[in-house]
Amino acid sequence: MAKSQFELCGAPNLSYLRLITTEKGIWQHTKGSEPDLAMGYSIDDIARALIVVNRANQLFPELNKSETDHRNLEQLAEVYLRYISHNQEADGSFHNFDSAEGTPIDKNGSEDSYGRTMWALGDTIKNGVTEKQRNEADVIFMKASNYLINLEHVRSNCFVILGIISSLAHERIPERYEVMKKLVGMTIEQFKKESTSDWRWFETEMSYSNGAIPMSLLRASQALVKTDPGLAEEAKTIALDALGFLLVVMEHNGHPSLIGNHGWHGRGKQKALFDQQPVDAAAMVLACLEAFKVTGHEHYKEAAENWLTWYEGNNIIGRTMLKDNGAVYDGIQEDRINGNCGAESIVTYLLARLRWAEVVCKK
Repeated sequence: MAKSQFELCGAPNLSYLRLITTEKGIWQHTKGSEPDLAMGYSIDDIARALIVVNRANQLFPELNKSETDHRNLEQLAEVYLRYISHNQEADGSFHNFDSAEGTPIDKNGSEDSYGRTMWALGDTIKNGVTEKQRNEADVIFMKASNYLINLEHVRSNCFVILGIISSLAHERIPERYEVMKKLVGMTIEQFKKESTSDWRWFETEMSYSNGAIPMSLLRASQALVKTDPGLAEEAKTIALDALGFLLVVMEHNGHPSLIGNHGWHGRGKQKALFDQQPVDAAAMVLACLEAFKVTGHEHYKEAAENWLTWYEGNNIIGRTMLKDNGAVYDGIQEDRINGNCGAESIVTYLLARLRWAEVVCKK
């Protein structure tokens, strides 16, 4: 497995994250490195950016200072949390998309956007930069809790599991804990329903952010181990089984190789190689780091580093995904790199780098 050329225990570069963060949020898409104003903002990106600044503040407080941006991490977190609050409806649900002027342009967000937002709110309840932000996140989370068990999609439920686990570290709310257990059980049953001897997966098709599913079960296994050891062990066993399958499927000619979004990978069908997107590489890093944290087995740490090198050129076209200004290219296409550098690409890379620092470097 490949080794990173970077000092992964050092502070990641937040310059581009700062550059595309306005007083309203983070520009969702770019043309090259220039914001595409017509595409506005997305709560998916802003929620994950909130996790980034929470963790950056804890792990690398020196990142509060920037030569090009007067705002500290608390002020960036305030931008992101204000967007989430502004986009919450009276019934607790969330809009996803805002125009460049800050006007909501959709009626309801997707299940994934809800799940990612709850993940970010839970993280902020636990790790928020200030007490004020931690309390505000708790209020928004509580208001949105009516939808915790109403989601159909497995990834959305897994994002919610991550949010609940973080929130419980702040305050153990029995009803919330029971919801987490139910969602874990539902995910386990999904695996039992869809997996076969040669298809160790939760669905009939592998698509995006695949690593998020085993990652959430592994984290849940640790949250459950004292109160429900049977469920915890089952979650851990299935998660490691599925992750092992992922690591085999996501390799091509000796390189880490994501499932392309031009066809995905259906059971019994050929895996699509293009387009590959950075969000999926980050999910693999996070899943492998969670497995390393839970098991202590070095090969999971090596796998996580191997997936970080996907960004550095250890991929099927041998091109780096990283720019000197801290931006991340949006994807690998069959004949080229996608030269745009949108929000999702940078925020998910930063999540992976910060988690490495937390788990491996013991920051």
